[in-house]
Amino acid sequence: MSSILGVLFNLLTFPGLVLNGFVQNYYVQRYSVPVERLDADALENLDDDELEERLDGVDASLDADESGEVVVDFYGIDDYRSAFVVTLVPFFVCSMVAFATFVLAVPLLEGEVRLWWLPFWLGLAVGAHTFPNAVATDALWQQSRSTGSPLRFVGYPVVAVSKVVNALRFLWIDLVYALVLFIAAKALIGALVF
Repeated sequence: MSSILGVLFNLLTFPGLVLNGFVQNYYVQRYSVPVERLDADALENLDDDELEERLDGVDASLDADESGEVVVDFYGIDDYRSAFVVTLVPFFVCSMVAFATFVLAVPLLEGEVRLWWLPFWLGLAVGAHTFPNAVATDALWQQSRSTGSPLRFVGYPVVAVSKVVNALRFLWIDLVYALVLFIAAKALIGALVF
């Protein structure tokens, strides 16, 4: 996805970015995931190789006060259960919120209510930002390979799909996932009505 289209897509689907970020930050704080604040001025002085080395294996996002970047070290999570929760629970929570919003949108759409597009747009926005990012996915993949936890049987498939989604983001695959959630909600409502 080109950078201009990506920015436009993120602007149009900002509720999904906000919800996903909120849920992710909640679990990062709850499970004491290692974070570090980086000075924005110091980052600007690094060349590309130094910057890549400094941010290798971490997820950086601009903090609310914009005084620097907050770096989440997903590789620094010690136990598999915490890594699983911090990486995948936001995916499940956001998927459920998107699905529930679509369930609300379907009767409005079929009832020709004028504001049907509002819950549809919210479901689409949330559904398009459910998958974990590449850094979190890679960290969980590494931990899944080295753990004996039965949670890995859930982690492996979701992480594998997330890796594919991250590789195919240029094809708007996140939007396709949101549309699949809409189709599932429509099928559920259709099954309940008849």
